[in-house]
Amino acid sequence: MIELAGLHQVPIRTVGFHEQRVVGPVSWTALWPARVPALPQSGQSSATPTDEGSPENNASIAMMVEVSGLRMLMTGDLEPESQRAVVASGVDLKADVLKVPHHGSGQQDQTFIQATGARLALVSVGIDNDYGHPAPRTLDLLSHAGMTIARTDTQGSIAVVRSNAHLALTTQGRSP
Repeated sequence: MIELAGLHQVPIRTVGFHEQRVVGPVSWTALWPARVPALPQSGQSSATPTDEGSPENNASIAMMVEVSGLRMLMTGDLEPESQRAVVASGVDLKADVLKVPHHGSGQQDQTFIQATGARLALVSVGIDNDYGHPAPRTLDLLSHAGMTIARTDTQGSIAVVRSNAHLALTTQGRSP
């Protein structure tokens, strides 16, 4: 990826913790990583001995994106270790829309999910994936938090639209 970016003269740099950017009507703030968990050395497995996931996933960039008063929490592949650290950092996680971490894997921290107060949960996941995503436990967690769930594996491409204070979805549905 770095070679491809260099070939096309696209600069690559590290995103800074709490970095803020604005492009036209869109603004965002980087909420994570505040620290990057140690990555395995070449030839070592990225799996950790606990169920906390991989260092690569826990180093995902998470950001709050705002456009026209709509707040969307974009979470990459954050797993419980980093989800708890984000909550502990004290940042404002209140969002209208939550992009569910790690394709809706079963590795979710309930406090993190609830802290968002999101009305809509988006699960970006491939149809018939080998991982069993989204996990039933995660779907239950989102439902119990009062979120409407939209999934790309069952609904196809999803667009969030806002009309006054109401959120709505436009989907490119999947055929049965």
